[in-house]
Amino acid sequence: AKFAQIIQPNWGYLFEIDYLKTEEYKFLNRVIPYIGFRSNCLVDDINKKSPVPLSQSDLAQKLGSSKPTVSRLVKQLIDKGIMSKAESGKDDVNARMYALYINPHIIYCGDRDNINETLQTMFRKTPKALKKLPERLF
Repeated sequence: AKFAQIIQPNWGYLFEIDYLKTEEYKFLNRVIPYIGFRSNCLVDDINKKSPVPLSQSDLAQKLGSSKPTVSRLVKQLIDKGIMSKAESGKDDVNARMYALYINPHIIYCGDRDNINETLQTMFRKTPKALKKLPERLF
């Protein structure tokens, strides 16, 4: 069974300190079906052997949302340390493509005792508010 774990104490902490806006919580809940196993990358199909990272345009289409809205929310969540992006190695016609990742301290898809090192590196440095998360996975 495919699954994503919401790290409940940390989710509750973010709610207590009013860290995220309602639309950011909603966005995070809506992307859960696209979180790749062990990578925490937002991908096109979690059941594929080699899933493809979703671009922000692809994500907007999957969510039935506008590109500007997804772009704004992704930027806000990156600024808050909830998401990260890295070059995907794939280029579009007019732009460099980025893969989007969810902070595993907030939502993780995989064995929480075996988080891959690349993902750990992406989220090792965090904003001040996230340093006080009640549960740290690494």
